[in-house]
Amino acid sequence: MFKNVYYDTKNSLIYLWEQVNGVNSNRRINWVPYIYSSTPNGTFQTIEGLPAEKKTFNTYSEYYGFCKNNSVNVYENSVRPEIQFLAEHYHTIPDEDIIPPNLLIYYIDIEVNYGNRVDKNGKRSGFPNAKEALDPVCLISVRDSQTGNTVVFGEKEYTGNIDEDITYLHCPDEQDCSVGSLPI
Repeated sequence: MFKNVYYDTKNSLIYLWEQVNGVNSNRRINWVPYIYSSTPNGTFQTIEGLPAEKKTFNTYSEYYGFCKNNSVNVYENSVRPEIQFLAEHYHTIPDEDIIPPNLLIYYIDIEVNYGNRVDKNGKRSGFPNAKEALDPVCLISVRDSQTGNTVVFGEKEYTGNIDEDITYLHCPDEQDCSVGSLPI
């Protein structure tokens, strides 16, 4: 099913990424959000049971202008366009027929060497601050969620036993690491 969605308000376009039967696809769909407004002869009902009519628009700008100037007796105007689209697009599919997409996820772990950093009193200073990036990177691990393979980039030579799903690459420093082809 759906993997991601983005609404381009400038062009009134939905960008939809899906996975159907294991096949990834993406589409651009012309679409504009809509609202419901209370009217005495409406064919829809609000959650309070009041009659309402659906109001459509030609562009997002037109929709936005209407919502900005009309907030009384208006419904669905505070729903994000992406959520409104997804609810409209998938509402007929029974929950038991929805198959979650098989996402490819990479987990990244970055280790730094902060053991030599000391404060003005000669004590080892606290946990490294990622925003400051004062400490050299000594190990990076990347794990593939689907294959279980892990590639480790390490500053030091490693001579121990390595599981078959781990590839260790020695990198003498942060700048010098020839990786060639990786199993991920």
